[in-house]
Amino acid sequence: AVGVQGTAMAAEAAGVVLMTNDLRKLADAVVGARRCTRVMMVSVAVALVLKLAPFAFMAAAGADRYLIVVAVASDVLGIAWVLLAAMSLLHIKPRYAASPCGANDTVNTELTPAKEDDAPGPGKAAPPSPAAAAVRV
Repeated sequence: AVGVQGTAMAAEAAGVVLMTNDLRKLADAVVGARRCTRVMMVSVAVALVLKLAPFAFMAAAGADRYLIVVAVASDVLGIAWVLLAAMSLLHIKPRYAASPCGANDTVNTELTPAKEDDAPGPGKAAPPSPAAAAVRV
């Protein structure tokens, strides 16, 4: 579902709801989702390797008495890696929708209500009507 004026039924049925009419934000969402997936896969792989590290250390060095220390150290390193990798996702900047959409710049002045400051009053001349402007040309 796209847009602020999308129906509630479409928003409930949709997997993703964009609350703007700027479709460039969809490309940024796809880029962000792919980066999140990549960071998650790398984090899981590093965590698994760090879980297996105490067993490799025990088999290679034959140091059974240091197994608990190495296991705790690998857990702490795994947690630190996963947290730092997740924090790196906080710095994702929009690439495609970094600037405002040009379609939002045009405003239909005929349909917008006049402001109180625009109303003619004492000392202000009324703006010419479009019909009068067409006659003068």
